[in-house]
Amino acid sequence: MKYIRLLIVVLIVIIGVCLIGAGVLMLSGKNPSDFRSTVIPTFGKGTFQDPSLGISFRYPKEWEQRYAPPSTVVFFGTGGVPTMTLAVQKRKEGETLEQLSKNNSEEIVTSGRENNFIVITQKIDDWMVDARAGKRMEYRFQHDGKVIRGVQIWTVEKKMEYIITFAAPSEQFEAAVQTFENVLQSVHISEVKN
Repeated sequence: MKYIRLLIVVLIVIIGVCLIGAGVLMLSGKNPSDFRSTVIPTFGKGTFQDPSLGISFRYPKEWEQRYAPPSTVVFFGTGGVPTMTLAVQKRKEGETLEQLSKNNSEEIVTSGRENNFIVITQKIDDWMVDARAGKRMEYRFQHDGKVIRGVQIWTVEKKMEYIITFAAPSEQFEAAVQTFENVLQSVHISEVKN
């Protein structure tokens, strides 16, 4: 579980690094072959559905999706730049949304220090995801003199927790975040039967 949270934070860093020209592999330490684009349970271009994860949503047709095992999906926008990540993991027994919120926000700050970027601001608000209580964190971080803005949304469904992350350079964020908001409006979460 901690690995998934760390992976999400690293992917946020990857987004920023790609957008400022430093390259994905520098911070992620992953080989591009680790992403398997041949095992994507999707039904129709522009729709992501995975009953084993209990989530579906629509996304722009020009985005490409790839799995980063075991249960993280990275969506790449124009030019192969990571645009959005979805991480689904088993929920810790008894963990509340507030505890998940605290853990996720602390993980971003901690990972930032470990990966040489500075979290400048952080704001957490209540949010609704598919009529479920959730949290939305907006943050800014600085890396190599560039300011990156990000949004992370999380919610829970009985046994599972869902974390959706989006980031873009500060100067492109306002235009790009509307697409992310449209994706969020289409999210449907269902109970995973395991």
